[in-house]
Amino acid sequence: MRTMTTDVTTHIRTAYDSMSKSQQKVAEFLLTHGVGVVYLSAARIAEMTGVNASTVVRTAQALGFEGFAELQATLQDQLLRHTSPADRFQISSKQLTEAMAEGGESVLHNMVQTEIRNLESLLEQLPVADFDQAVESINAARRIYIIGMRNSLPLALNFAVLLRYIRPDVRVLEPGRQTLADQLEELGENDVLFSIAYGRYVRDTLRCMDYARTVSAKVIALTDSTLSPAAKRADLALIVPFRLWSFGNSLASFAVLNAIFGALFLRHAGTAQERLKHLDRIYEAMDVFEVGEALSNKE
Repeated sequence: MRTMTTDVTTHIRTAYDSMSKSQQKVAEFLLTHGVGVVYLSAARIAEMTGVNASTVVRTAQALGFEGFAELQATLQDQLLRHTSPADRFQISSKQLTEAMAEGGESVLHNMVQTEIRNLESLLEQLPVADFDQAVESINAARRIYIIGMRNSLPLALNFAVLLRYIRPDVRVLEPGRQTLADQLEELGENDVLFSIAYGRYVRDTLRCMDYARTVSAKVIALTDSTLSPAAKRADLALIVPFRLWSFGNSLASFAVLNAIFGALFLRHAGTAQERLKHLDRIYEAMDVFEVGEALSNKE
């Protein structure tokens, strides 16, 4: 990734006069649309500015980047690093309000339609080969360690619950009674560390990934960019862009994790079924769940 010695927006302004007219349109868009641009594709920016997608790429190259992805990652790093949660929610609210005003639809409609678009684009963003490799690595692992902090914690916990239906040796790394260092005591070369990390990237997550590499454990990351700090530390990165105005993790992230579980479940269907039956017997013996009575139709 190109190292910026100055703020990227300042760099764009400095280079503006030397750009072509079409490139200047792209530069103006990047400068005026704030943090929202870090989640737009080159094709979408081209559509919104009335230029060709290749012009967006050439604009990034005119700024000294290899391509638009590298420019976007730099913008993401510099803009999100200084964007507080309060600012993000304000931006999200603004984007949602504008979408509702434009389409006249409800919050529910807009949010669902956004998630549908995110899911549809997922198949273009995540190579099947990378997905299959992640499944193979998890399947072959002696133990599976999962880490996800802050907004990524629900994803980590949900993934762990699913995987434990197949195998018991799944551990979620969480700060608590034990330090993360203590929880990593048995991590070794035959294990997998599955990291879920979206900007802003939590240092504890990245430190765990760094340590995992020192003991030759396989490191897999679910993250938002090939240039993210998590992707750079991973042996394999599954890329699912984080959508700012979703007020949290996109359903696309859950979809990837559910798909990994589904692929593993198919491989171990017999074992999983027996484990689930065993768990059901325990639940019944301990009266874990409240079972509602079915309403009967009366004449």
